[in-house]
Amino acid sequence: MRFYSYPVLAGVLITLILVACNDKENPVPTPNELPVLTWSDISVTEAEYRFPVDIPYTITGTFTEPIRIILQTEDGTAVANEDYVPQADHEIVIQPGTTSGFIRVDVIGDEGQEADETFTLRISSNKNVKVSQSKVIITLTNNDLLDQSGYQTGLTGYDAATAYDGYALKWSDEFSGDAINADNWSFEIGNGDGGWGNNELEYYRKENAYLKEGYLIIQAREESFADLRYTSARLVTKGKQSFRYGRLDIRAALPVGQGIWPALWLLGENIDEVGWPACGEIDLMEYLGHEPAKTHGTLHYGPSFAEWAYQSREYSLPEGDFHNEFHVFSLLWDENGFKWLVDDVPYAEIGSNTIAPVNPFNGNFFFIINLAVGGNWPGRPDSSTQFPQFFLVDYIRYYQQNQ
Repeated sequence: MRFYSYPVLAGVLITLILVACNDKENPVPTPNELPVLTWSDISVTEAEYRFPVDIPYTITGTFTEPIRIILQTEDGTAVANEDYVPQADHEIVIQPGTTSGFIRVDVIGDEGQEADETFTLRISSNKNVKVSQSKVIITLTNNDLLDQSGYQTGLTGYDAATAYDGYALKWSDEFSGDAINADNWSFEIGNGDGGWGNNELEYYRKENAYLKEGYLIIQAREESFADLRYTSARLVTKGKQSFRYGRLDIRAALPVGQGIWPALWLLGENIDEVGWPACGEIDLMEYLGHEPAKTHGTLHYGPSFAEWAYQSREYSLPEGDFHNEFHVFSLLWDENGFKWLVDDVPYAEIGSNTIAPVNPFNGNFFFIINLAVGGNWPGRPDSSTQFPQFFLVDYIRYYQQNQ
């Protein structure tokens, strides 16, 4: 047996005590808890054109260094460069202080009928963050054919005359073909600037407008699309058909419900040069779905937004409503001013002499038909609002006075 001398043992004890003391004063540091990025699978409705898909994420926890993640896409039943734009080693940098955001991928739409398809967006590398799941699955719901069965059929109601003394038919669209006439109409797509300046809640799509049984039908749907909750359609004659003075007759049956906002209206063709309201706006018919027996006619004008002015009139049906029957909304327009009619009954006049300081209504205008969902004026849909909603237009006819 080997014995240590007392001095050696004392040295060993002193060393052990010092180590123990140092461990108490300088404990092993606990690594900071990493923030967590949470995202999840998403489903979007496919369109007939390329469009972005924004995948939302949230971050919980604090961080002082930028988060870096590397993304890549993988085929499922959807194929890269055919159904979506691929990503390979795409880096996303998230700055400190961020609590939520979106990761964007682009989808390539088509016009064909096909089954729903999927592809994957995977995080292949991440720094300074934990992730709730390493990948999300994007489902492309095919929507080339909307449900067209829900609109009211067999509606009756007022029908306009086909001729007027002193007027000649200049242009019309009876919506009697198999497809919307591209010589007359184009589509404005998306949600515009600030919800088309009105905080509207819909995404306008070409697919939400179609012809059936002699009607133009615009369908508003409650569905997730491009980070919005609703879809609808907006058609314009800009650059195709022009209007200045005369009579406009539009036969239509209107949708109904809180937050539903269809309109038949015109804008000055010089809007791209002078802006709104200097171009002038003529609202032949505006309507709020929670007031189904009332319509509005309005003029907007003014040299600038700061000097915007408007005059508005309203009309209520003596019986019935604008939803369950067709009615004809008309506008008479000449250099002296405007007259609004419903079923050939005049209800409002605005003279040109009341429009100041500049009258923009002597130029050419283009026509717009749209069905908005939500916005500053109607407010949001609520639990009483049923979807889909249908805006039916039987015809639009434009007459000019004989020279």
